[in-house]
Amino acid sequence: MDTPLATNERLVVSDNGGRTWKVATNQIATNNSWETQLPGDGRYWVSIRAVDEQGRLGPVDDTAPPRLVVVDSTLPRLKLELTEIDDGTIVGKILAADPNLASASLRHSAWIESPTGERIPCEPKEVRHSPGEGVIAEQIVWSPKTPGRFVLNASVKDNAQNEVAQSNTLDIADAADRRAANVKSAEPASLRLNAPELSPEPKTENTPSDARRLNLRAVLANCRVASRA
Repeated sequence: MDTPLATNERLVVSDNGGRTWKVATNQIATNNSWETQLPGDGRYWVSIRAVDEQGRLGPVDDTAPPRLVVVDSTLPRLKLELTEIDDGTIVGKILAADPNLASASLRHSAWIESPTGERIPCEPKEVRHSPGEGVIAEQIVWSPKTPGRFVLNASVKDNAQNEVAQSNTLDIADAADRRAANVKSAEPASLRLNAPELSPEPKTENTPSDARRLNLRAVLANCRVASRA
């Protein structure tokens, strides 16, 4: 650039890996903090660049390269299934999927709501955990001793701390009622990690951020470039 740049630093954003840059709109700057409104979920590269009066951008400082920010406001997908087999055993499936799934975030609990209104915790007899790329699958087996309404509650998060929770219920009878009703449910098939309704989009890196509105104090702490006189 032949003409010198004015001492006017602005937040610039790229949505194509840094091939092209635009000065961020509606940006608010205070000391080393910048806030702007991004168009929506996606991968954005952000930097601070000097801008002259003609809107031309100064060079990128190689010692403080642009930073990648992933805006993620989409909840993970979560599916619960419960099946009773003929001996009164309950088999549950939990399937969770998200491109940026936090694999250690899955939580679940189960209990029985008895006919008298008592809430009885139900500990699993067996848990099979099958993690995949952007997917978590668990198969859980319980052997409840008390008839009533069986309740399974589960929750999961992604790396942006978006959290979803779901519950599923199944009415279970006592042994005599099951024999009278001739309950014969088949045991569920093995877990399928890539169930079409839960297949995640291609995984991306994730920087937790508020959906669309970013305060970039931490992200841009090392992105400031010196303007040329």
